[in-house]
Amino acid sequence: MVRAGVVVLLCVCLNVCGALICPDGGSLYVCLQAECCSDHLHCCYQGTLCDLVHSKCVNKTHILDWVEKVATKQKAVICPDQESECPDDTTCCQMPDGSWGCCPMKDAVCCEDKRHCCPQGTKCDLEHSKCVSATYGPSPLWRKFAARRRKPSERKAACDLVHSMCVSANGFMVKMAAKIPATSLKPKEKVVPCNETVACASGTTCCKTQEGTWACCPLPKAVCCEDHIHCCPEDTVCDLAASTCDDPADLSVSVPWMAKVPTFPIASSNQKCDETSSCPDGSTCCRLSSGKWGCCPLPQAVCCKDMKHCCPVGYRCDPEVQGCTKASTSMWWENAL
Repeated sequence: MVRAGVVVLLCVCLNVCGALICPDGGSLYVCLQAECCSDHLHCCYQGTLCDLVHSKCVNKTHILDWVEKVATKQKAVICPDQESECPDDTTCCQMPDGSWGCCPMKDAVCCEDKRHCCPQGTKCDLEHSKCVSATYGPSPLWRKFAARRRKPSERKAACDLVHSMCVSANGFMVKMAAKIPATSLKPKEKVVPCNETVACASGTTCCKTQEGTWACCPLPKAVCCEDHIHCCPEDTVCDLAASTCDDPADLSVSVPWMAKVPTFPIASSNQKCDETSSCPDGSTCCRLSSGKWGCCPLPQAVCCKDMKHCCPVGYRCDPEVQGCTKASTSMWWENAL
């Protein structure tokens, strides 16, 4: 006995031509594997007839509730090749020739013969040509119909999550890149920066040289002498004539002054995002939707407002084409990693 609960979406009214076409005052309904009733409002399961008097679907052995048709929908299910589409509430399944077809039910199981499919929660029994379920028992296999080829103007760049590929609007495919978190800055020895490019070691003081560059006095909070060569300890004064450092509170106390040493360049292989996070050199820090920092693998990049992507310098983020555009040029956008 066929159970009505197993027969999922036997009659769906969709915006495709693939089976019986039921006219309704100028509107078109497509009832897949179904019988269109003459009231133009309902349809019945394949193998049954419409009983308009009792509002039922009947045959010699079964009496089932009929199904009310629904208007066509414009939404579509985009197949993994990004060039084919199936109607809403159907499932993309590959055909024997490698093209894509549509199983007339949502979240369907695509059978290994690439010709049939089964409702969600059932399994394909190809040997007996059945969809089997421990709960509802067997039901017939479903045949797929050909997917519609999308026009070039309808295609957009997208991510093929099934095959881990990025697909451009013209069908070009590249492997997806895996995102990586921003790295935490490792604790390192503190330095005394003189400017953005040079620094002195911790516990020293930056002092100007005669050439106007920077040098390091090997004392903390030191006094830089006016000769731009020497320096003295904190709270002393430079005595250029005696080449000493004097205590202004007791001029009898003096210590030798110190010669300055060269600075060293501030070397950084990372792009600093904040005090705790950084990105590799040649990349750009961009905020993620989580609020954390991500890394765009481009220097001086433009961070997109969706907090997922980024574009090269000079380009802008264009959500409509899911890419980066400027004037007459467009290209793939990058993921913030």
